Amino acid sequence: MPRAHDTAGGPLAGRVVLLTGPGDTAALLTERLGARGALVVTAADRGDDPDRTVERVVRDHGRLDHLVNVVAVPSRARALTGLAPSDLNDVLGHGLVTPLTWIQRAHAHRMAAHGGSVVNVVPDGPRDGLRDAALAALTELTEWLAAELAPRVAVHTVLPGPRLEDGVFRAGLADIVTGLLACPRPARPDPVHGPVLVLTGAAPRPRRAA
Repeated sequence: MPRAHDTAGGPLAGRVVLLTGPGDTAALLTERLGARGALVVTAADRGDDPDRTVERVVRDHGRLDHLVNVVAVPSRARALTGLAPSDLNDVLGHGLVTPLTWIQRAHAHRMAAHGGSVVNVVPDGPRDGLRDAALAALTELTEWLAAELAPRVAVHTVLPGPRLEDGVFRAGLADIVTGLLACPRPARPDPVHGPVLVLTGAAPRPRRAA
């Protein structure tokens, strides 16, 4: 996986909808992307109706070129052998079902006909087995969606690496997202393999039993 670096993010030639709740990552993206004149912030969670929300954005702004999902994957720092099914449902709901639902609605209401870009942004946070499993599933979901929706819609995921300092991740995040949403998009020679951008250092593996 490539190591990301800062880019000189200029103005975006389109409209971005940031689907998010409270949090440091959301606040940073709101500030940095909003300063480039291409942001509508929609506070959304699994209780909101995606169809009505996306319809309202398209109606109010006339278009929807880019979607940014801030994917809040809860941490459950406990042994997987003692995990309750409800914990698994909660993590997979936040990490997979919610972003997929918003992508489906954005595609159905606008992007299927007009194209666009999607970036799933995972905030920095503590690592554990369940959260890492959900992020691995999100990576697979991104690659399949990127293959399915190419070339009209580009789909990306930005993940914090297991040894990357939180401040480093946040510092480059808005510029990296801006680059991924740049319009017109750069040509991609192999769109079948979905672009998954990982901000990372060396990835530690779980310790195995002797």
